[in-house]
Amino acid sequence: MIVERRDGSLWMLARTGNGIMESTSDDGGRTWSPPTPSKIKHPVARFHVRRLASGRILLVKHGEAIDRHEGRSQLTAWLSDDEGKTWSAPVRLIDWWG
Repeated sequence: MIVERRDGSLWMLARTGNGIMESTSDDGGRTWSPPTPSKIKHPVARFHVRRLASGRILLVKHGEAIDRHEGRSQLTAWLSDDEGKTWSAPVRLIDWWG
């Protein structure tokens, strides 16, 4: 998933077999930085990130912590006011018992 930052750069978060990897582009997506492991920890499952109309970034993923892999558990949402550097307190959306 790709989010355009306020400075015009692109921030990509990708689901991989090794967790979420991230990369950035400063030229509209023509070239990308080498992928690096994200500080956002997540199982090999879908997640969602997007910029809201308010300008904040919304992240929805499994678990109750940004920096811990907790398996496919609680589906939780966070907001960021600083382009994903820090995140709000988690808001649990649903429990996953699958």
